[in-house]
Amino acid sequence: MNNPEIFEQTYNQYWKKLNAFSYTMTQDKDLAQNIVQDVFVDLWERKEELNIHAIEPFLFRAVKNQVFKHYQNNRFDKTILEEKFEDYIIDNFSTIDPELMDLLYSLLDKLPEKGKKFC
Repeated sequence: MNNPEIFEQTYNQYWKKLNAFSYTMTQDKDLAQNIVQDVFVDLWERKEELNIHAIEPFLFRAVKNQVFKHYQNNRFDKTILEEKFEDYIIDNFSTIDPELMDLLYSLLDKLPEKGKKFC
């Protein structure tokens, strides 16, 4: 991957696929693009030390790892989770039963901390 032309070909060949994959995991267009860009920057910067046998699995794994790393470093607290949930309910269920809402909130409270971080 020392050759700039090969790097550019790899970039052009995989950018759209990796961006779509990243977007599927993040549901955030800008974040998805930034993650893919970071993967390619890292690939270029470490080109001397990497020994890649299959580029496609390497790139997809790198994107997946960057997505996980992003969410691990940017954990959401419970209040943000509750606000997002409430906004979703308000936007999508205009006539929701108050008892059902209470049940949903009680279920949210029962989520393990690890589960709350990714919602």
